Amino acid sequence: MNENLQNILLKLADLGIMPIIISLFTLFFIVTLVRNMNPAEQVTKFYIRINDQLIRTNEKKTFFDYNATYKRLKSNGVLFYIPQLKNPAFFIGFKVLIGLVTGAILSIIHPLLMIAGMLIGYKLLDVAMLKVNHSDNQKMQADIELIYNSLAVQIRANAYPIDAMKECYYLVQHPRMKAALLELNRNVIMNKSFKETLHDFSANFDNKYIQSLCIALEQSEESGRVIDLLNDISEQIKDFDKNLLEKQNEAIERRSTVAMLLLFSSSMGILFYLSAGKIIEEISGLGF
Repeated sequence: MNENLQNILLKLADLGIMPIIISLFTLFFIVTLVRNMNPAEQVTKFYIRINDQLIRTNEKKTFFDYNATYKRLKSNGVLFYIPQLKNPAFFIGFKVLIGLVTGAILSIIHPLLMIAGMLIGYKLLDVAMLKVNHSDNQKMQADIELIYNSLAVQIRANAYPIDAMKECYYLVQHPRMKAALLELNRNVIMNKSFKETLHDFSANFDNKYIQSLCIALEQSEESGRVIDLLNDISEQIKDFDKNLLEKQNEAIERRSTVAMLLLFSSSMGILFYLSAGKIIEEISGLGF
């Protein structure tokens, strides 16, 4: 009996339909669970249990670092675009789910690809998050430079730095920057300390210019040396202009390189076509 079962399984494996049978069995198992229990209640209990476990291991350096995950989600703009992920347990759950789905899909090609697919799928959200943040940083660069210039003008007019920051809300255009400045205004109204307000604002971004600005503002508050702050802002503005010029030059060089390659390819294609035509004519003339 066991030999017959083994032979049947081997024949099914040879036919390549084992993944389909496993999928159908998994579907049957899930349907059976749904019919015999309350899935919403079980999922809720499971989520609460995992969430509590993540919080308890918060102080430990584990693979699922609750606080570190939350900070990454906030600084990379994920919480701005998807507020429902404010609890890292959801984000980690989505990563695991995508990993399982990717692994299941690749296992159809070859069972050994399942582990690689799970790892790739698990990291997909992280890659997407970094891409979105990089794109935002480029789009916000004009707003950040505008903030620096506005602060320089207002502080020279004896405005308090945090009040100057508040006014920048009306100048910026990017929705993520506007949301962060609106939060800064609320924190000022709630009488949060200068340091806490800057920390909360800075936590919304993973951007070196914003980090530098907040550090300079905090140091000027502690030391009272506003002139140093203005000098720092001036240096940052110069850095902005230098980076902008470098990016423009790089873009021009890339376009020039592509244009040269296209021109060279076109020329080679035309020469090849003309040469091939002449060669064919010569061969035809020789009677081959």
